[in-house]
This record gives sequence, structure tokens and C-alpha cells, in this order.
Amino acid sequence: MGASIDSKSAAAVIGSAKKVIESLEYGPPTAAELEQAKNELLVQFSNKLAKPETLIDVWLDSDTFRLPAIAEQMQDLRSVSAATYKRSLLDSSRTSQ
Repeated sequence: MGASIDSKSAAAVIGSAKKVIESLEYGPPTAAELEQAKNELLVQFSNKLAKPETLIDVWLDSDTFRLPAIAEQMQDLRSVSAATYKRSLLDSSRTSQ
């Protein structure tokens, strides 16, 4: 998670982030929350692709980390489901033990 915030609201933002993280421990996101998150990420990614000054960052990340083609990355994001989320939680809990 990354963002820039006003120092006056730092405590409130940190408190909100903590609540979000804690809520994920007690249950998966709802279908609506998952769709909203996917849509927000797709919009952010599309905005980066639309601007020459941020497109270079996408290209550099793809090259540096050997990521799949941009179209494939966007399709992968669109295909995330509640079942995918649950599988990733199970996989991460197995590897952290």
C-alpha cells in the first residue's frame, strides 16, 4: 500500500489502514468490495498507460521484473475472484508455517 498524506491526518489514515488490515484477517472481502478494488486497480493501471510520463514506469517494471504482457496482466486482474482470494490466503498460510 502506498500513498502520500497530509501530516495532520496521518493518525486517522494509519487508523483506517489498520482497520482494513484487521478486517481482512476476520473474513474475505465481499463480492462488491472485490469488484470495486479490481475496478480501481484497472483504472489506475489504465491511467498509467495513458500518460507518457508514467508509461515508462510500467514498461520498466515489466522489463525489470519480467512481467507478462500488459494485456495479460490486465486480464489476470479481471479474472481474480473470491475463490482466487481464498486460495491465495490458504497458500500464504501454508508457506508461513
